Amino acid sequence: MTGNYFGDNNMQPCGICDNCLQLKKTGLTPEAFSLIQQRIEQVLNDGPVTTTVLLQQLKDIQKEKTWQVIEFLQAEKKIGVNEDGLIRRN
Repeated sequence: MTGNYFGDNNMQPCGICDNCLQLKKTGLTPEAFSLIQQRIEQVLNDGPVTTTVLLQQLKDIQKEKTWQVIEFLQAEKKIGVNEDGLIRRN
């Protein structure tokens, strides 16, 4: 998903770049990834939150899977951490 680097913010996992290949190793299906990504984006729509708050809002999802999606979204620069340490949408 290197399209974000080139300004394509609507990219979906491509399945061939390093980030996507790492996701495949985790056993996270594209459907599960998409669901978790949507949930993360919903939480962040209200503004930046702490990691604790984000994980609490997604407590029905395995933490390991949530962390995998968070790390992927950070690598793709879809989310980031502001100067106060809060997770925010880019």
